[in-house]
Amino acid sequence: MKGKYFILILSLSLFLMLTSCAPPSAPNRLIWSKVFGGSEDDVFFSALPVEDGFLLVGVTNSSDGDLSGFTPKQKDAWILKINEQGDIEKQLVAGGNNDERVIEGIMETDDAYVIYGLTYSDDIEDYEGNGDGLAIRFSKDLELMDITALGDPDTYDILVHASLLQNNYNGYIGALINSLMENAWYTLFFVIEPESGKIATGTYFEEAKYQKFLETPDGGFLFVGAVEQAGEATGTIVKLKSDLTQDWTIEIPGVALFDVVEKDGKYVVAGTKERKEGYAAVISDDGTVVLEGFFEGEGDSYISNIDVTEDGNIIFGGTTGWDFWIIKTDENLGKLWEGRYGGSDLEVLKKIVALPNGEALAVGYSRSKEIVKYGKSDGWVLKLNVGGSS
Repeated sequence: MKGKYFILILSLSLFLMLTSCAPPSAPNRLIWSKVFGGSEDDVFFSALPVEDGFLLVGVTNSSDGDLSGFTPKQKDAWILKINEQGDIEKQLVAGGNNDERVIEGIMETDDAYVIYGLTYSDDIEDYEGNGDGLAIRFSKDLELMDITALGDPDTYDILVHASLLQNNYNGYIGALINSLMENAWYTLFFVIEPESGKIATGTYFEEAKYQKFLETPDGGFLFVGAVEQAGEATGTIVKLKSDLTQDWTIEIPGVALFDVVEKDGKYVVAGTKERKEGYAAVISDDGTVVLEGFFEGEGDSYISNIDVTEDGNIIFGGTTGWDFWIIKTDENLGKLWEGRYGGSDLEVLKKIVALPNGEALAVGYSRSKEIVKYGKSDGWVLKLNVGGSS
């Protein structure tokens, strides 16, 4: 009898560990939790809702577990299609003769998907050396189409963001590349003609690492990131006009910014304040900081991405205390609720996506032994109910 009680208590403890660490009055928001991987390091970096499910993208060097039958050469890009219930439908593993170290995100074109990040594989077309930006294109039914690299032989280059443009460059692709040369970072932005791959126009930013960009209603572009000098970060937001000349700049000391979304004619940005707390701000179209929000965490804490929920509020995803960290606020950055999800070791949330019906998908990885199925780290996906204000 005591043994049954012990098992019941242990099971209850594990359930509570994997669900929200919000105040006891907050409802449990977890719909389902899924873990994917093999016996090596497997990580998800991003996700995209598609018809009847989701595409999850990351890196793997496993050839067993959920990846049985695949033979990565080193760390390869990993694309996983799951249905609405989180069941695997199809996978693709692709890469060159060395590591595809980071997959920063995924974008959709009319006839294909493109994932992008960083490669060290010198057998990939146009690879220049020292680490180059990576673009892998595959069909809607997850068949590999082509792999290309973007970089310079004298720099270390990461393709950190890409999207299909509208407005003045309708149908072109915008590409944001962080480059390291002689211990200094700078950022390149290119507008690329999709069929030929030729650069139509572009610009660059010295001593800066911009992480995301978006098109603005007037045909320009907004960039968010940070400038770091003497170990101190300054959050930086730059607005460019349609001809890529500067419109305005905002600098926020002690802050690093990672993401931006447009909402009701304003821009919501987010990141970290000195890595000790989550940071968010609302920026007007003329470059004024309208509101700021600070979110206390545990230890290293940061917000890595943002989305707008179906009810018009804002959902932030990040990491605190080695856990997935999800915060919902109203449009004025007033916190409605927050939740933490994790185990006994490290969990890192890389992407949160707001879905219809008041739901959201949180994607990243776990190293907690009570969560991982196979190896050192596994990709971890949570589907959550994020509706409501409490």
